[in-house]
Amino acid sequence: MKRFLFLCLLSTLHAETRDLILVAGQSNAVGFDAYATELPADDSDKDVMFWWRVGDPPPDEHDVTSGGKWTTLQPQPKGSPKEKNNGARQYGNFAKAEGGFGPEIGFAREMKAKEGKPLAIIKAAFSGTAVAKDWNPDDPGIGGSCYRALVETVKSAVTAAKAQNIELKFRALVWVQGESDATPAYAPLYTKNLAHLITRLRSDLAAPELIALIGVNTRFGNGKNANMPLVIESQKAVDAQDPLAVYVDTEGAETLPPNHTHFTAKGTLEIGRRYAVALLGFKPGQASTNPPKGEPTNAAEAAAQKAKADAEVEAKYQALVSKLPADQQAWERVLQDQLGGFYLPIHKREKISNRSSAWDFVQDDPKLPRVLLIGDSVSRGYTQAVRKVLAGKVNVHRAPANCGPTASGLKNIEVWLGGGKWDLIHFNFGIHDRATPIADYQQRLEQLVERMKKTGAELVWASSTPCPDTKNGQYKSAPILERNTEAAEVMKKHGIAIDDLFTAITPHLATMQNPDDVHFTAQGYDFLGETVAKAIEAALK
Repeated sequence: MKRFLFLCLLSTLHAETRDLILVAGQSNAVGFDAYATELPADDSDKDVMFWWRVGDPPPDEHDVTSGGKWTTLQPQPKGSPKEKNNGARQYGNFAKAEGGFGPEIGFAREMKAKEGKPLAIIKAAFSGTAVAKDWNPDDPGIGGSCYRALVETVKSAVTAAKAQNIELKFRALVWVQGESDATPAYAPLYTKNLAHLITRLRSDLAAPELIALIGVNTRFGNGKNANMPLVIESQKAVDAQDPLAVYVDTEGAETLPPNHTHFTAKGTLEIGRRYAVALLGFKPGQASTNPPKGEPTNAAEAAAQKAKADAEVEAKYQALVSKLPADQQAWERVLQDQLGGFYLPIHKREKISNRSSAWDFVQDDPKLPRVLLIGDSVSRGYTQAVRKVLAGKVNVHRAPANCGPTASGLKNIEVWLGGGKWDLIHFNFGIHDRATPIADYQQRLEQLVERMKKTGAELVWASSTPCPDTKNGQYKSAPILERNTEAAEVMKKHGIAIDDLFTAITPHLATMQNPDDVHFTAQGYDFLGETVAKAIEAALK
């Protein structure tokens, strides 16, 4: 009897172990046109643990999920996206009411047939998403929302498995994406952006040996999208430069006519099988199973040259910083922590080139008032103009970041305020809060105001500048109007002056704002800077 009890106790102490596969990307990872009724039955599906979240950008309550629990491998139901005229980029996760499935099923069936090992799959995929504007690990706002959803979903699922005494071992990422990055603006950045996403994912999940299986619908655009070849070559370049990345060729897998944007059920099963074959054939340290030829080799060489150039910039920057006074070195350390993967390289290049920027160290004149500017990239754009107008009158400082949404403000406000005394704080949050529920926006704004009031500084709120209504739905004007109205109520309650940049710049948008963009021309930033400077001078009197 004692021996039996000992063996029972021993069995509970030893957790079940499963390889963990992550599935992520856009609509072909979701399985938009892979209809559930066209999926052949397979008893092996019930042996696969499955946790999932699929929907539209940004991730929200309209996504469909496994209910925050582990299930078995199965098609997923259709979600309930907003009406398209009430929100941007609402595509729906699946084309039909019956729902559908992604490459996870073909992948799992091939792995089961070849290895017979128990698997766990976590899927987080969102239709119509680009790495550049939805999966950016460095963007605390909507631009990084899909990446954060992936990481949060994985961590929740892994924790739940541990509670069931199941140990999950990270094995591979199945990445099916790239179509939405096939634009003139995003395609040239795709190699860098995808490589950075993979690197950050390994770091954020503490999975340094995670194999990245990357692919895209090579027929997207039906031969008419001039940017697709660059996206494909970029994926091959990541394969060439990352020893744990493998490009998976999807050419020939069945797609749905007439536009061939998505794989059919048959095609989706096939690409899942191909991803599994790529993983089964992968050996650490081996040459790529898809060695780049011609232009891909050039892309890899270009990546190597860029890495060398980046290393040279880093060496020059560190040498320069090492010679700075202690207070300036401290400022540079703050910038290194706060600027992120987009702005920090720009800052380093500007620094070693001795070019002035919004994030210059400010040596205070003790006779002059100290003013802090807090805001996003629009605020960054007018910082230098404010300094120019107020030179000799005010010490104009800038928060060491693109301050992003109110959520980022709450997280970083102590760093931005620093340890000095401020006479005035000119601040804005709004453009990066376009998708933040109004109630949350109002509550976070209240918290930020309360914290800044404790500094004893005079506070000036800057209304958010206009967003255009773009044809692709990236920007809408209405959310800015709604948030400016809510912010005005908060400021009225607290007796805070308003610098109404929205009203000031609106008559000049045709000549001062970039087309289909929230940012401004040099003339526009000068105008905004002069407007901000006047508001600061008025508040300091």
